Amino acid sequence: MNTPHGEQTTEDEVKIIYEENWMPIWSPLVFFLPMFYNYGVRIERGSLSNESADIYVTFGYGFRKPSNSGLTAYTIKISDIKEHSILTGTAIWSDNLLSFGGWGIRYGRGRGRGQEHNRRLTWAYNAENGDYIEFLTKKNGSYRFVTRNQAEVALILRQALGAQNAHD
Repeated sequence: MNTPHGEQTTEDEVKIIYEENWMPIWSPLVFFLPMFYNYGVRIERGSLSNESADIYVTFGYGFRKPSNSGLTAYTIKISDIKEHSILTGTAIWSDNLLSFGGWGIRYGRGRGRGQEHNRRLTWAYNAENGDYIEFLTKKNGSYRFVTRNQAEVALILRQALGAQNAHD
């Protein structure tokens, strides 16, 4: 069911603000690992608690889509992201290969811009080359995920983070 702001509501009162799911081109190579068949990004309200104001971001891999409670996906509450730390960029194959050793879920030194991001060890969810979003957590973690709608996802995250910080 759609709400007035384009959000979808499920029976559990989870409001999906944004969702994308797709199969990485290399998925047939890991046919024996079904948890990597599809990649996705989901932004939802009220998914992990009873408070409807909580917004969560989930990105990563799954059989059909990433799960909130899986080993191949990561979920974070928007209020746990450091304010003004959301960066966007584009990575070509050599960036992914040299910085992270390839594609999939990788841990390596990103080439983020800015003093806080520069050469920081980062968890990267690289499903393909191209546009990514990188952010820092309040516990000094660093994450990068790819998305096919970078501008839209970055705008949603920044607006949600700004609204969350206005309530604190």
